[in-house]
Amino acid sequence: MGERREGVIFAARSFANKATTSAGLVFGGMLIDFIEFPRGAALGTVPADTVWQLGLIAGPATSIFTMLGLVLYLRYRIDRRRHEEIMRELAARQGRD
Repeated sequence: MGERREGVIFAARSFANKATTSAGLVFGGMLIDFIEFPRGAALGTVPADTVWQLGLIAGPATSIFTMLGLVLYLRYRIDRRRHEEIMRELAARQGRD
């Protein structure tokens, strides 16, 4: 104990960011394939139904992930009292070492 770990925390955060970005790209590519968006299509040649499906994916469907994050955030409960409890526990742990 007593060692600083900012580098490990930053590396984990950076990895998580890269992993979620990559997963989003893969998932987005799968959705593009699912709606059968034509590869290399010229401007104005994509069927209106396919454009509508793409709009649904790019707009309202992505909001599901935003709402999921919001729900998880709202479940995170911390107030001044809880913060003080955590700080006391951390101080007690440092005192033991």
